[in-house]
Amino acid sequence: MTMQYRQVGPGMVQQIQQMCGDCKGAGETIPAKDRCKKCKGEKTVTESKQLDVFIEPGMENGQRITFAGEGDQAPDVTPGDVIIELEEKPHDTFKRKGGDLVMTQTLPLVTALCGGEFAIKHLDGHDLLVRIAPGEVIRPGDFRIIYNKGMPYYKRSIDKGNLIISFDIEMPPANWLADDKLKQLAALLPPAKKANYNEDDVDEVNMQAFNIDNYQHSNSRGSGA
Repeated sequence: MTMQYRQVGPGMVQQIQQMCGDCKGAGETIPAKDRCKKCKGEKTVTESKQLDVFIEPGMENGQRITFAGEGDQAPDVTPGDVIIELEEKPHDTFKRKGGDLVMTQTLPLVTALCGGEFAIKHLDGHDLLVRIAPGEVIRPGDFRIIYNKGMPYYKRSIDKGNLIISFDIEMPPANWLADDKLKQLAALLPPAKKANYNEDDVDEVNMQAFNIDNYQHSNSRGSGA
């Protein structure tokens, strides 16, 4: 530091502290002839260094990997750490719940009713073949579990979570079957329940196709006005 004095009035002097432009507050300077050609007397240089980050099986979102002492360095200063925080990328098929994986599988109606099979492409690229036994009816919203086919646990990669599957059922399009075939199909299915209503006080109405997404969007705009 250098000291400067300035008279601001009769008998009044102001003292001003300024950082030395030569030593930049370090208290010492290096003669030009002795200065390092690389750092030019600054004592530090800017360099790039590659750090290899190993992601262990089972590590989770937000988990940190610390490289001790790999932060910025300066003379007479203990270097800090480089800390890597993991951020999980969303997956198109699976959602992670701790060690478990959750997914939705869409089945055609015939498979849901009569049995069949489907394949799941797992995270590591191998396939899981799942069979549905004839007579095992899968309903919309049903869940099934496959044990030990989830994520490995951190530091216990031999142990794995489970794979949990929820089901959607793909229905056939309108008018997909002729009327006579529909009657044959109806004869094979469990009988439908007859509607319970008062014949003396009833209105017969017609249903139409309806887009719930458009309806919700319209309502959200109206409520925000």
